[in-house]
Amino acid sequence: MEIQGGGGVGVKTSEGERGEERTLTVAAYGGLANRLRVLTSAVVMAEATGRALTMQWHQMDTCGAAFSELYTNDLPVVNLVGGPQTRLPHFAGPLGRNYFDILTRMEPHIAVMAVSWLALPEVYPHHAPLLAQCAAVLDGLTPVEEVAARVQAFREAHFRPTMIGVHLRRGDFHRAARFSVDNLGAALRVTREFLAADPEAGILLSTDDGAVNQWTGRPMVEGAREKFRREFGERVVWTAPRSLERGEAAAVQDALVDLLLLRGCDAGVGTWNSSFSEVAWFGRRAPVVMCRSGGVWGLVDEAGKRLGVWRGLNRWARGLTGGRANGLQLLLYARGWPRATAARLLRRYAPRLFERVRPRKS
Repeated sequence: MEIQGGGGVGVKTSEGERGEERTLTVAAYGGLANRLRVLTSAVVMAEATGRALTMQWHQMDTCGAAFSELYTNDLPVVNLVGGPQTRLPHFAGPLGRNYFDILTRMEPHIAVMAVSWLALPEVYPHHAPLLAQCAAVLDGLTPVEEVAARVQAFREAHFRPTMIGVHLRRGDFHRAARFSVDNLGAALRVTREFLAADPEAGILLSTDDGAVNQWTGRPMVEGAREKFRREFGERVVWTAPRSLERGEAAAVQDALVDLLLLRGCDAGVGTWNSSFSEVAWFGRRAPVVMCRSGGVWGLVDEAGKRLGVWRGLNRWARGLTGGRANGLQLLLYARGWPRATAARLLRRYAPRLFERVRPRKS
C-alpha cells in the first residue's frame, strides 16, 4: 500500500544521529475499532517520519481474530496469541499526560501502546493534514474474501438506494459509558429526522445489544432491534452475528462486516464516545449524529449545557493539560483513579494476587 508523505508538515525523515534505523512499534490491546485507529495512524506516522513500523496484534478477549483473519494487506503487523507479557508504555492517559508529538521526536526508537489515533490535531494543529491520509489507509484495507463476500451479499439483498446506518453500542458500555449507552430514544428521534428528508430510505441497524457485560459475565438485552422494527417496520435490517463474544474470531469478523456496511451508508446515527461509531464514518462526507444518553443522564447533560458547567469544565481541563484533555476525560479520570491506582499497585507489587482478584468473564 502506498501512503503519501508527511502532508507538508516538514518533518525530518533521516536516520538517527548514529545512523541506526528509526523505528515505531505500536500495540493496541482493545477492540477492533481501537486497533484500526492505531494501525492506520501508525502507518501514516511511520511514513511521515521515515520510521520502520511494527504493530503488535494480540489475539485476546478484547479481539480474538488475527489481523490476517480480517484483512489481506501486507502490513507490518505481528500477530501474537494471548495478552502481552510486557506492556508497552501508554501513549496518552486519562488526562493526556503522556501525549507527545511523534512527528518531531528525534529518538531512533519509539514504542507505545495506544487506543486511539496517533495523529492529534486537537493537540498539535500541524497534524491536521494527516487525518485525510489516515482515512485513505482505512479505505485501502482489503477484507478477506469471506468478509467481502458477506458484505456484498447483504448489500445486494437488503440495501435500498439510500441507507441510514445506525450503530448502538451496548455490552460493557452499560457500565463503562452510561453517559452514552442509554441513547435509544435519541437514536430513534435522529433516525426519524433523516427519514423525513428521504422517506424511502432503508435503515441498517448494527448493535451488540445482548452482549455479555465483561464485568458481570451476564448478557444485557435492551431489545433495540425489536424497538427499531416496531417504529420503522421492514425497512430496518441487520446482520445475524454468529457471536457477540469479542474474544472469538467469528465475532470480530461479524463486527468487521457491520463496520464495512455502515461505511457504505448515506447517513449515520452513532453512539457518542464509541470508537466503533467513530471509525464507521471516519473520513466520510455523510451526515452523522452521535447520540448521547437520555433519561437521568440526559437531564444531567442538558442541565450542564444550559448552566455552562461543561463549557467551564472543558476550559479548565484544557488549560490544566495544555489542551490535551476535556472535561469528560477529567471526570472519568477522577471517577476511575482509586480503582486504577489500586490495580496498578497490585499488578506491580503483588502480581499473583492481582491475577486472582482481577475481574474475569464467566
